[in-house]
Amino acid sequence: MRIVLENFRKSMNRARPIALAEVADMAPLLEAQRELGLRK
Repeated sequence: MRIVLENFRKSMNRARPIALAEVADMAPLLEAQRELGLRK
């Protein structure tokens, strides 16, 4: 995903990096990781 975002940023001539949190909701992943005991 980071590679895709970096390529997009370059194609749009943006100087500022695009954070993953700006384009994806990580809440479901974090919840699943907590339920599986992979994260506190």
